[in-house]
Amino acid sequence: MPAAAKIRNLDSLSEDQLLELRLCDLDLAFPGSGVEASVAQLYKDLDAKGLRLKPPCYIGDEWFTPDGVAAIAIPFYLFHPRLLQLEKKMMLSAEGAAPEDCLRLLRHECGHSYVHAYHLAGRPDWVERFGSPQAELKDFYHFRPYSRSYVRHLKDWYAQSHPEEDFAETFAVWLDPASDWRKRYSGWPALKKLEYVDALMAELKGPVKAARKKDLSYQAATLKRKLSTHYQQRRSFYAEEGEDYYDADLKVLFNAGGDGVPAARWIAAAGRTLDKSVGDWAHVTRFTVRRLRVRLMNRCRALGLRLPKDSEAAKLGFTAYLSTVIGNYVFTSRFKRRP
Repeated sequence: MPAAAKIRNLDSLSEDQLLELRLCDLDLAFPGSGVEASVAQLYKDLDAKGLRLKPPCYIGDEWFTPDGVAAIAIPFYLFHPRLLQLEKKMMLSAEGAAPEDCLRLLRHECGHSYVHAYHLAGRPDWVERFGSPQAELKDFYHFRPYSRSYVRHLKDWYAQSHPEEDFAETFAVWLDPASDWRKRYSGWPALKKLEYVDALMAELKGPVKAARKKDLSYQAATLKRKLSTHYQQRRSFYAEEGEDYYDADLKVLFNAGGDGVPAARWIAAAGRTLDKSVGDWAHVTRFTVRRLRVRLMNRCRALGLRLPKDSEAAKLGFTAYLSTVIGNYVFTSRFKRRP
């Protein structure tokens, strides 16, 4: 197809055809999308706070704020139902699909935009409250679920992952007109951070330099990466240990041979329930749970493992085992049987 061609009718394509498209082949726009209303609400929230900067939003390959730029990239899959369907199939979830989740993420990314626009992370008082922006940013981090030193906004206690994320989360809670943050966080150390943001934002009256189009990195319209490559890269992020890593544990849970129901059959039947329940409790994506669950299911099939006579105990044991391994993943970034 010509380089400049754009595909409008995505509904007419098979999944294989869709995956062969490049991101730049997609004809996507804000008008008429569900995202349009969420962005409008974000700007309304900023107006209500008397803030002049309204970060431009654009279609990117994922949620992020470009380094040093006051702008917000919104993932392409939120701009067409067919792409949203594909995202959910490939990743088992779609971040920001629900309007309330989209707005929550927009407020968070807006916090990053304000850091960039006003160089807030270079202020000594900012560092005193949130920490050094030079701290290592990790995809996997230790968090304290019951800490009151951080606000609770996005999942996974994301404020605890990095000082700049702490600020972005605090900003998002402060910006939300429905948060009632003074009451919600009364008595929490996190309240001091919210009060700091409240005072800091009142200072930001000067104009800021507008983001230039060339600074908007990873625009979907310029990316020549195929959707198949895009998802291959994202899914490979969740790679784990070798095939036989869990064999000894699975043999304890299930029986080799016998007349019981094949363990793999039960794991497959319980799949969606396990993926959702374990993922929700561990605060990881269902895709992460599914990758591990399918690996364990395939090993059970290869080993010929079956449910023992006390099948309910075995089912409970497997669920606990799956949860434990996923828990290890949260804290180590690797699937391990034990810490």
